[in-house]
Amino acid sequence: MKYHSCIADTGKYLIKDDSGRISLYEYFGDAVKAAGKSSKVKLNITALTEVPSHYAFVGDKTIINNISRTQWFSNYDPEHGFFENEFSLRHGNREANAGEIARELHLALREEISDYIKNSSRVGILLSGGMDSRIVSSILKEIQNERKSFDVYAFCWGNPETRDPVYAKRIAGLYGWDYQHFQITSDTLKENIEVCADEGCFYAPKHLHALPDVTKRVSELGIECLLAGSYGDSIGRAEYSGVRVENLTPIRKCFRNWFRLFNQDLYEEYRKRTISDISAYHSLFGESSEAAINELDYQLHYMRNMLGTCMNILNRVTDFHQVFTRNDIVSLMWSFANKCRTNEVYKYLLGEVDPKLLDIPWARTGMKYLDDSSNPDDLPKSFHNYSEWVRNELFSHIRGLIFNGEIEKTGIFNMDQIHFIMMQNRKSKILNGRIEEIILWLSSLSIFLRNNDWEIDCDNPRSPEFSLAGRFETILYLWSHRLRNIKIR
Repeated sequence: MKYHSCIADTGKYLIKDDSGRISLYEYFGDAVKAAGKSSKVKLNITALTEVPSHYAFVGDKTIINNISRTQWFSNYDPEHGFFENEFSLRHGNREANAGEIARELHLALREEISDYIKNSSRVGILLSGGMDSRIVSSILKEIQNERKSFDVYAFCWGNPETRDPVYAKRIAGLYGWDYQHFQITSDTLKENIEVCADEGCFYAPKHLHALPDVTKRVSELGIECLLAGSYGDSIGRAEYSGVRVENLTPIRKCFRNWFRLFNQDLYEEYRKRTISDISAYHSLFGESSEAAINELDYQLHYMRNMLGTCMNILNRVTDFHQVFTRNDIVSLMWSFANKCRTNEVYKYLLGEVDPKLLDIPWARTGMKYLDDSSNPDDLPKSFHNYSEWVRNELFSHIRGLIFNGEIEKTGIFNMDQIHFIMMQNRKSKILNGRIEEIILWLSSLSIFLRNNDWEIDCDNPRSPEFSLAGRFETILYLWSHRLRNIKIR
């Protein structure tokens, strides 16, 4: 098996036996079975401390010490082993106006999407009310009008009377595409807790949304190529979770023992290993500016390890591609100074390809894109009710999973503090907070531990202790979010 990684690829799963022989596996479950046959499997404690403090694993690790992933941007050939790291993307400082960049990006995206589609007769697109999938859809329609050789199916999920599904349905209707909608309920989240456990607990189950149901439907419809635009914000507009690249906090500073879920001394010991993993990749990047290193860190340790891994299940049934990620497009957009990678690029691009899409509001604001003079619609922004389900409908189920003894057996989690944050979160009204993320991930971790009898790989275990500081931090965190919401309103 030959394997070459690019920016959106999450890699293969790698096991190295005692003789140094390397075996690669497409899916985590297959690697787990193989590792269990060949050696004693151990839990990776560094990984267990990373998700509650960062949302995803760092570097190439998995939750199992004996299993890692192939290195980002590496080439593997079984006859010769790993070649040297092939990372060659660099940031530049070229300046151009939004119109010029839009024209270059348009041509590059046309080539990328055409290359992905090839001779497919049935093409799918993950379509939301955001601008990234809108860019992809406009160019996909442009290609479809020219070729007239394939049908398009649009896939969207969430409460049907919220912005994303409403806008996505309008776009699909405008283009005459088959529109496939998937409701998200408390049962969806409950099932995703199980799926996340099966996939190796790389992320909190809320990030799966309706992807398992979409995967089934994609298979039923015989979709040959499926496109997504999840990387548009980051590659196209230099934005990560709403934060511009130049304002990103260095990822090494984002790790802390949130709510004191671990013994502080133990956490600090494993945090050093996390920082070491981050630093090891810095030596491969070949970048000197802090902004460039920060962007690469967020691409690797956040986009690849959480979002990319989460969407991997689609690859099991179709040829799935993230648009904006081919090396030529990344090189193009990174060649420009960060200040040039702006929202205006998208406005110019859509104005050239299909101005009608600019009349459909942006899901982020409910207004026409970059038009502050327009009035926002009255549609709800959030397409799910995860926070409500975690506090109410699924609370007993989640508590039963977390406190069934599996997590406690690891000896590293402070179970009293976990109970405290759960009860405090249940009384709060904040939406999609860090505590909710941790609770859901712990639920999947419990199932993973229940289904597998793994040994703990902890050199010097330290019993968790009662932490008054952790309780104070929990209350302060919830109150700060409550005050923030009051100010927004």
